[in-house]
Amino acid sequence: MAVNTNEVKTGPRFNVALKISLGFVLMVATLIMASVAGYISTSRLSSSLNYITGPAWDTADGAMEGAIGVQVQIIAMQELISAARGGVTLDVTADLKDGEAMEKEALGRMFAKPNNCHFNLTP
Repeated sequence: MAVNTNEVKTGPRFNVALKISLGFVLMVATLIMASVAGYISTSRLSSSLNYITGPAWDTADGAMEGAIGVQVQIIAMQELISAARGGVTLDVTADLKDGEAMEKEALGRMFAKPNNCHFNLTP
């Protein structure tokens, strides 16, 4: 049996309209996949931003203000000790009470509330 080497096997022949249609379908499918990926990532980013601007912000702000309240108390005690060494009587109870009130209010807000976020905060 002789083999004819002049014959070239070709696959199915597509006309121009079919090629354009297939290209269009592939572009639409790619566009849909990119849109779905964008929507999913946007919703996750939104959830993360809600957490950062909510409970995480309150925690950081509470820690900062709590540290300021403790600092007010330390400064008041330092003034009291310095005045006592000089033989002067100084009343710092108002400063101590203000610092304590600020500290308690701020440190009470310091802990993030897990009910308001979408993250698992427990180990």
